[in-house]
Amino acid sequence: MKIKKIKLFSFLFIALIASLFVYNIYKKIYKEGTIKDGYLYIKSSDKFSDLVKQITPFIKDTTDFKWIAKTKKFNQPKPGRYHINEGISNNELINLLRSGKQSPVNLTFNNQESLEELAKRIAEQIEADTLQLLNAFTKADFLKEKGFTKAQALG
Repeated sequence: MKIKKIKLFSFLFIALIASLFVYNIYKKIYKEGTIKDGYLYIKSSDKFSDLVKQITPFIKDTTDFKWIAKTKKFNQPKPGRYHINEGISNNELINLLRSGKQSPVNLTFNNQESLEELAKRIAEQIEADTLQLLNAFTKADFLKEKGFTKAQALG
């Protein structure tokens, strides 16, 4: 009779410890992981370590975030602008960054005198540099698609 009680209590103790362990893992993954709303800007050159530095002000615990990212094999963020909502879990956050579901970037420019000035103004607001934009603006395929000629674009 005593042996049965010892086995029963041992089993219950092990089950309790296992339950606490599983609950702790569940909590790390699904608890609220973000503490504020905001936008996160990831460049195409950013690595995971850069992402962790940028995301630190938004999340409660960087250790949990890194552990979940490692578990989900998330190591290369997709570049873009991401809206981080307050109160989402680390799992949801990693899924957002992994999916590449970005928020649009609003560009503003007023009456630029030339394509060079337009390219410069836009390059100040996005990752592409002035030369890349200028080359894209003067590319024959792009101009033809938009119904322009090179002379009209440079005019």
